[in-house]
Amino acid sequence: GIAVATIPPLAAAMIARFGWRLSYVSLAALVLLLGLPTSRWLLADPVAAPANDVSPLAHPNARVDHASPISEGVTLREALRSRTFWWLAFGLLFISTAVAAGTVHLPALLADRGVPPTRAAFIMSVVGVSMIVGRIVVGALIDRAFAPHVSALVFLAPLVGHALLTGTGAGLNAIVAAAMFGLGLGAELDVFPYMTSRAFGVRHFGQIYGAMLVAFTSGLAIGAAIVGALYGKHGNYDQALWIAGACAVISAASMLFLRRSDFPYQQKAH
Repeated sequence: GIAVATIPPLAAAMIARFGWRLSYVSLAALVLLLGLPTSRWLLADPVAAPANDVSPLAHPNARVDHASPISEGVTLREALRSRTFWWLAFGLLFISTAVAAGTVHLPALLADRGVPPTRAAFIMSVVGVSMIVGRIVVGALIDRAFAPHVSALVFLAPLVGHALLTGTGAGLNAIVAAAMFGLGLGAELDVFPYMTSRAFGVRHFGQIYGAMLVAFTSGLAIGAAIVGALYGKHGNYDQALWIAGACAVISAASMLFLRRSDFPYQQKAH
């Protein structure tokens, strides 16, 4: 979220001074300089516990598989056979389509309406700030309320954003729309890992959530492509924005088909 809030103004300033090619290379170098040392020296797998030691207090960083929640969960094959997996994937596909349609094309939409690059970069920063707020607020809510119901409500935020961007305005409406997109993106990144772990356990979480992310990345591609294609055909964004808003509604509605019995690992996770 901090990166989403700070990189757009930085990129805009770099492009204005050095051009977009050198700016792209510089941002790529930043990824390497921050990412590689972090993954090499700051991340590590938990230390394995001795076979005769089942106390998590004796080894607070150890994996203890005896009667521990981390040893519980279904396999990927079992998850793929469940209705819960497909409802979650369906909802993830449509909310990522809605969010991508708004965020990927927001700079181009603002430029098309005459917004200066520096102001457009500021509006994009609003996405990051709202994303931080959304993740904290939604994270707190799903600790206290049924996560699919929270999701159904928050996933309507991109619909508001798309509705505000229809027409020709790009003032306060664009800022509020960016906040709505950030809220939806932050909620999306919170609730789906949470619900996946509560629905299928964590023993094979990496495989199951990896499969779930196929829907996420597909939605990112579909949302960006739909908006681009419709803008090329009609010369404006209105039709694409309403379609993207409908995707948010579909995602929110899909969450209402999930029941408490679809999350058997809810209590065990605590």
